[in-house]
This record gives sequence, structure tokens and C-alpha cells, in this order.
Amino acid sequence: MEERIKMMLPLLDEKQRRSFLASEALAYGYGGIAMAQRLSGMSKNTMKNPGASSNRRFDGVWTRPSNQKMLQVGAPNPHRNEQFEYINSTAQEYIDQGEPVISVDTKKKENIGNFKSNGQEYRLKKDPRKVLDHDFPLEALGKIAPYGVYNVNKNIGFVNVGTSHDTSEFAVESIARWWETV
Repeated sequence: MEERIKMMLPLLDEKQRRSFLASEALAYGYGGIAMAQRLSGMSKNTMKNPGASSNRRFDGVWTRPSNQKMLQVGAPNPHRNEQFEYINSTAQEYIDQGEPVISVDTKKKENIGNFKSNGQEYRLKKDPRKVLDHDFPLEALGKIAPYGVYNVNKNIGFVNVGTSHDTSEFAVESIARWWETV
């Protein structure tokens, strides 16, 4: 994948690069989007939407690109790829034996209450949802943290939502709930 990306990207225009990287990521399989993103510097959202036009000013000289996390502090770990290859081969062994392989992650805490969010929902025209005029947490309600468990074998996700401040305790509880539920 790395050799193909290095060879092809300089030869393609922006739309072609998006489509090429999306197809490379898809062909790679699990982890392909992250790998293509790391090798190319292109955001995953751009790769997921190869038909989108770039955000350029009318004169074609200026653009508003997102920052790219490409600068590394210190020397790269020479064994980094070996770690991922080991994880992938071990996971495949468990999958081949019919054992579940999971990936877990938690997201930032969110305020509980009627707050503005960047999400969208279908509503009747001229009937927007009314929300609070500030985003300060309501002490009586607090915050929640979503914790996700993804079953790689079955391509099924499970989300547990809790209020725990202890991340490790919450992780164990979330995996236990996943195991009991799914």
C-alpha cells in the first residue's frame, strides 16, 4: 500500500487522489482508512467523500486545508509496525477459533440536558428544537461518558453510557455489560 500511494499520488489530481485513497483503504480492510490517512496526510472524511469539491477561493490560489498531524517529535519507533502486525495476527488467530475479538474506546464526556449539539435530526419546517442558551453543565444532572465495544468478528457495536470518573472501572463494567447483553 505504501509504495502504491507514494508512486500514484503525485500523478493524480485532487479528486483522483480521494478516490484512489478510498479504494486503497477499502482493499486493505480493517485499519485501511487509518493507514491511508497516515501515509497520505489526507483526512479520513475526505477519503470517505471522494466526490466532494475542495474548499477553494474563487481565484484558485488560496485554500483552507485542515492541519495535518505529520510532524514527529523524536525518532519513530522502529518496531511500531511489528506491534500492529502482531496484534492483527493474534486477533486473526482468535477469530479463526471463533473467539470474540473486541476493540474498545471511550469518548469525551458530554453534558446531560437540553444543550445544543452539532448533530442533526429531522423536524418539521420552522420548528427547530429549543435548547438552553448556555453550555454550562447542570450540577443536578452532571455529565455522561459513552464507552464503545466493537465486536470485530460480527461487525457489531455496543455502547454503554455511564457517569463513572474511574476510566478503568468503567471500561471493565462496559465490557461486562457487552458480554452479558450480546
